[in-house]
Amino acid sequence: MIISAMGEVPLAPKYSAEIYARALSNLVERWKQKGGKGSIKYNEAAIGMDKTTVSTALKFLGEIGLLEVPKAGSYIVPESVLDYRTKMGNVKRDAKQEVAAQLDDYPLYKEAKFLLSLNDFTVGELAENVSGYKSIAAEQGELNDVERSLKILAELEFLEIDEEGSVSIPADLEDEAQPESPQENAGAEADAGAEAEGPGGSAEASVGSHAQQPGFDGAPASDEGTVALTVDMDIFMDATDMGPDEIREKLEAINGAFGRE
Repeated sequence: MIISAMGEVPLAPKYSAEIYARALSNLVERWKQKGGKGSIKYNEAAIGMDKTTVSTALKFLGEIGLLEVPKAGSYIVPESVLDYRTKMGNVKRDAKQEVAAQLDDYPLYKEAKFLLSLNDFTVGELAENVSGYKSIAAEQGELNDVERSLKILAELEFLEIDEEGSVSIPADLEDEAQPESPQENAGAEADAGAEAEGPGGSAEASVGSHAQQPGFDGAPASDEGTVALTVDMDIFMDATDMGPDEIREKLEAINGAFGRE
């Protein structure tokens, strides 16, 4: 561990990024096998791996906040981590964003994201710049551990490193989606209006809305039986299967009730 002004800043020692990701995957599988109850000892996650290696890898993942550590050498997989490692689609994305928010408590990751929002870096350049933050690293060996820690975060999909070594924030961890455009909103309102009309385009006249249809108020009804209705009480009339004469008869009865001819 490196002691900094902020306390202990965990740095990943010795093993490749792939080892850490594999240890996490094994732990998740063992966690699922046990039904997500209790805790899992590091040696139970050592599936085809050296126990000491797994112990080191899981300890680091616990120190950066990815796993819960009820006691030394035992681990609990948070639901958000389980979902991001095992689910797909929106569930995976939402869980991953939740885990990334938790990882903001890890100074190295938080500083890396901040620097990436300002400029472009290769993984070596980013490691060097991150190392200067709150004295996360002061020696060359520690700088190597910082770079390894960044590569582990990339292996776990919280950073991205391309073939040229450039680092970026994954698209699914960028800022929340932008609000819908006016065109999208208009489309949604049109869809809502179509649903309100009912199946088959049935016409419902609500008196409270003062619906007006051409062909009434003194004008003869059209061949399609289109009429107008303007009254001040709740009346609903389904004209889907009504002919022009039947519609006119109904409306005359309604107007007669209100003293209109």
